[in-house]
Amino acid sequence: ARWGAPHEQPDHGDRACRAALAMQRVLPEVNARWQDVVGLLTSVSIGVNTGDAFVGNIGTPQKFKYGAL
Repeated sequence: ARWGAPHEQPDHGDRACRAALAMQRVLPEVNARWQDVVGLLTSVSIGVNTGDAFVGNIGTPQKFKYGAL
C-alpha cells in the first residue's frame, strides 16, 4: 500500500504503521479460516518506508498500472 500519492498526506507514516498493525492483528483469523484449505499457516513480513518516491503511470499499452518506484 502507499499513502501520499497522488495527493500529499502529512500523516502517511502513521497510516502505514496502523495498516501494518491491523494486518498482524487479523492474521490469526486468516489462519483459522484458511489453514485447512492451504495446508500451512500464513505468515507475513511487513516493511514500512517513508521518503521520496517516483510515483505515476508505469508500463506499456499491454500492461499498465499506477505505481511507485
